[in-house]
Amino acid sequence: MFRALQASWDSLKKELLDYRWWELGAIATLLFACYGLLVTFPTAPYDFAAAKGDGFQVFLTYFFMRRWMQGIVAACFHDFSPLWNASIGLAAFFVALLLLGVLCKRAGISRGGRFFFLALWVTAPFFYNRTIYQHALPGEFVMLAADALALLLFQRLRKMWSWWKIVAIAFLAACSIAMYQAHANLLLTAMLGVCLLEPRASWREVFRDLGAIALSLGMGVALWGALTYGPIVLATLVGVHIPASGGAHDAIYWLTGEHGFRDNLMGFLAGLAINWGYNAFFVVGLRLVLIAVCGMLIASVVLACRRRWGAMAATLCFLLSIFAFPVLQCASAVLRTYYCLVPFIAFSGLALWQWARGRCVARWGVAVALLLAIGAAGHETATLYYFRWKTRELDRAHMATVSRDLWRRYGTAIDRPVAILGGFSHYPTLWQDHRPFRFLPLLSMPFSLYSNVTSHNVPREFYMIARELNGTVLRMPEWDCHQALRARQDEIVSEHPAYPRPGYIFEQEGVVIVNLGKPQTQWRAFRFEDYRSPNEILLCHTLHTEAFAQALLRATRPFRDWAARYPWALER
Repeated sequence: MFRALQASWDSLKKELLDYRWWELGAIATLLFACYGLLVTFPTAPYDFAAAKGDGFQVFLTYFFMRRWMQGIVAACFHDFSPLWNASIGLAAFFVALLLLGVLCKRAGISRGGRFFFLALWVTAPFFYNRTIYQHALPGEFVMLAADALALLLFQRLRKMWSWWKIVAIAFLAACSIAMYQAHANLLLTAMLGVCLLEPRASWREVFRDLGAIALSLGMGVALWGALTYGPIVLATLVGVHIPASGGAHDAIYWLTGEHGFRDNLMGFLAGLAINWGYNAFFVVGLRLVLIAVCGMLIASVVLACRRRWGAMAATLCFLLSIFAFPVLQCASAVLRTYYCLVPFIAFSGLALWQWARGRCVARWGVAVALLLAIGAAGHETATLYYFRWKTRELDRAHMATVSRDLWRRYGTAIDRPVAILGGFSHYPTLWQDHRPFRFLPLLSMPFSLYSNVTSHNVPREFYMIARELNGTVLRMPEWDCHQALRARQDEIVSEHPAYPRPGYIFEQEGVVIVNLGKPQTQWRAFRFEDYRSPNEILLCHTLHTEAFAQALLRATRPFRDWAARYPWALER
């Protein structure tokens, strides 16, 4: 085994050194264009234990969220400055891209095809939306590098069976899933994408590949489950009760008993139609997914007509894989929870490039189409970043006003806890907003309500701003007190003036309350006003896209009303 490992490592080093300078420059430039601003301009608040806390406490926070690898990485990075975190994360992402390029080279993909593949992977907005949401940026990218290494091992496994490769893939998969559960679906789709690049000729080989995927990924999920739930089971056996923690995305909603089978089925279909279909009119990334789905379906039919059953099976399995975990979970959320759409877009574009091989006109047509897709997806990724950054800066400005008002009234020494009530509890979802990034919330969830939870002495974003601006150190209410206030939130909010009117800060039952008002206020944002470039505005007026969007909204109102009967399906 050790000789095999040494041989694999030597081969990998040789292939990595084979990159030309312009390839490395192109990949680095594209990576920095999409993610570079994270180095100097953070977009996420100090979430959970992201401040200067004890490493073991940080680990426990994430362990009880069933993301112990995220806890390990977060505990190792006490300095959560954007420069430190994002720089390490981008370096890990760059390594991941180099490994994915080696994977394509081993499959016989030309340099042009490799560039398109990596560019689609970088610009696809789904993975990006998770990284700008989560403060533990290095962990996500490090695990993406682990995913790329697992794919390289799987590619070798297809050529020569070995148990140590199965075990290694399972270990890497367990670590990735322990960072964020959606990595399981990413690995499933990406493994089938590897099979798509080099399709089998016989059904026996196809089933052998599927068996290898099921075995390695199944062992990885089992290992993650044992390390995640094992300690909790042991604690329960000795009489220690550990309450459930939020943040996980591994529940199987078919079995929770919260809704009946019929409601679950209808809600799942409604969520799938809204999140994966209707929103494609407004979200470029989802549009690319639908185009790729149609392309894979057409390719399956063509391959069946040509009796290329192995290639047809690989194509169909690759297509169906993006629905595997949503169907298993009875969940249909997209932008943050299903990384599988990133490899689905990238491998679909690469397959299209390969199918056009040997046809000059078709190859140029595919190249133009892929460049347009990369440009559109990259623009959407930049918009996601700008939306998140603009939201953060706007909320920080409001929080600065609140903290100064607290300072003027109480000085720097407040001997009572401070609670934030009202305001937005979450961002407007895309299906409710209909046009993404249209509104900016006032003191939205990540900066107020989400931050207003006791976590020992670790101050959250709001409290940190108060301390940074004027030295005011604010205590958070205890958990029970906070829950009691939340239960009476509507009553309390409606009985007092709301921010920014005088009297929005008041005291009740020994707690200083900041009233942000009823959660309906929406602030017009930049997406359809000042954010658009002059060319976008010109195209909008010339092509009447705004009128088309309004007509589409009117025509689809009955559909949205039907979907609104299952709100839980549109959020999970």
